[in-house]
Amino acid sequence: MMKRLTIILFAFAAYGVPASAESLSTFAHDGAGRSVLEFDPASVFAFSAAGHALMRVAVKETPSENEPHGPTDLTVIIDCRLRQMTASPATPAAKDRASAATVAGFKTRDLKQPGNGMYGRFVGAVCDGELSGVTASPAKSGWTHFIEGPQRALYVANGSVRTIGKYRAVAVRLRELGDAQLPDGRHIDARDAVWVIDCEQKSGAVAYERAFATVGDKNETVQSTGDERLFAEPSHVEVDKLRFGRPVAGSSQARLSEELCLTSFQDLSSSVLSSSDLSSGHAQTRTANFVYYTLEVPVDWTEAGTGKLQPADQTLLVTALNLIGIEPTASPEQDGAAMKSLMAELEKNATRTLTSQGLKLVLEFSAKDIGGQRALIRGAFQENTGITVVQYYVAGPTYVVPLLVTGTRDAAATLAEMDAILSSLRWLGKPLERRPSAN
Repeated sequence: MMKRLTIILFAFAAYGVPASAESLSTFAHDGAGRSVLEFDPASVFAFSAAGHALMRVAVKETPSENEPHGPTDLTVIIDCRLRQMTASPATPAAKDRASAATVAGFKTRDLKQPGNGMYGRFVGAVCDGELSGVTASPAKSGWTHFIEGPQRALYVANGSVRTIGKYRAVAVRLRELGDAQLPDGRHIDARDAVWVIDCEQKSGAVAYERAFATVGDKNETVQSTGDERLFAEPSHVEVDKLRFGRPVAGSSQARLSEELCLTSFQDLSSSVLSSSDLSSGHAQTRTANFVYYTLEVPVDWTEAGTGKLQPADQTLLVTALNLIGIEPTASPEQDGAAMKSLMAELEKNATRTLTSQGLKLVLEFSAKDIGGQRALIRGAFQENTGITVVQYYVAGPTYVVPLLVTGTRDAAATLAEMDAILSSLRWLGKPLERRPSAN
């Protein structure tokens, strides 16, 4: 039988690799777009010392270009109850989260108030669970810090990203870091908004915006436009009524637009924009880079009149999201419990997200054993147009690869074909001891 090719994008983690420049996430940049404060999400963890509950994080501080010294690697220790911190030069041993060297030289008298500058905002982001890609600190504020510059800091509302065809909609908070004013002179501290991104045209629009000033512990609205109900549910945006324009190159809007359009159905993955603790506190989640795999798909999937894909469909669309995994421990029982919690949360999130986009659940999530292991978990949904969407979770001992399979075949026929393809993957159900090379 003739075959045709479908490219599937997978993500794999290489556990135990020391932090590198590629593992750093930018927290703040200067006016020229240079990163001035970066952090390693994998280095964040909680510990106790001298009666204090503390957080530790590895950061890289880069001074302005006219400074005589270059970038500095630091270990920052934070007391979230006092909102104080201390920083010291990083040592190789500090990369080991279990190392006693992490706190060997720590003295409570070294803790100081960071002030209202960049480190003050960094302490707040750590303590309020706002650092992107970090699960060690429980989310408190409901926001994820995306990036900040000299004038503004951009936050994304947790779980707010929605896919509307070629568009992405997301609830954001743009916090002003200086004395910001509206054109009529009224002072504001921040804006809450719903941004809509056209991923094909690389343009954006504002569906709703509220400018507010902080008075005491309350945010008082100064000016608002659009329907405020969109902020709670961005998927209700009517994109045909919006006016789109291109964001300024290098701006926070442009950076966020690029990130949103890189990954489909972002809410289901533990990427930079999702701070949900999918492991329910059992273990820290990890993400990784992508690896391409090529699978052969029967050409008759494009035959008309068979209930299969129509001639206009170039492929069976398979979208792979970021790998989600747990940090392995020495206890298989503990790993198994963490994976069970992770899968339960993933299934719940998938159902909530897809149904919120107007899809109907037609087949409940169920599992298929591969090699004696519960390695394929899938649930099927259907759009009112007749399009079938199957959410797959390809599971290993300590990792999960989420896949979205979309096509015009019915749910049972899609599962019959895709189960066989995914079951044939040689790495399925095996530990990821190293990053596999592309085939």
